[in-house]
Amino acid sequence: MVYTSAGPMTARRNVAATALIKQFRAAGIKLRGTGLLHELWAVLTRTSAPACLIEYGFHTDRDEVERLKSGVYRDKLAEATAKGVCDCLGVAWAEITETEPTDTGAADWAAEAWQKAKNKGIMDGNRPADPVTRQELAVVLDRLNLI
Repeated sequence: MVYTSAGPMTARRNVAATALIKQFRAAGIKLRGTGLLHELWAVLTRTSAPACLIEYGFHTDRDEVERLKSGVYRDKLAEATAKGVCDCLGVAWAEITETEPTDTGAADWAAEAWQKAKNKGIMDGNRPADPVTRQELAVVLDRLNLI
């Protein structure tokens, strides 16, 4: 759901909400009803900015909870939101493409730092594109003598 304060639909806040809803629909995101509700909450009314409040799901809906657990789905929500903001501001959306991994397995932008960390024994040289766990972070910080 996207919430704004009251109409008219030509108000900047409602133009922004409409742009967001359009991008959510384009991304295949399920909306409740029209996707737009008007509420007089302080966060929406006590601002000079064109305020919108986005509710990405409801914890009382098991299907929505399961979708929200998915990183792919959250990325879809984030991208649709960013595209909606760009539409509202009249800014062209530019796709970001992933850089190709180097022979180290790291992306081009990270290859030099990755190699240095590997050479100094800070990183083991495996899984350069995977997220780091808290225990792995603790080991890295320890190896850097930061803890």
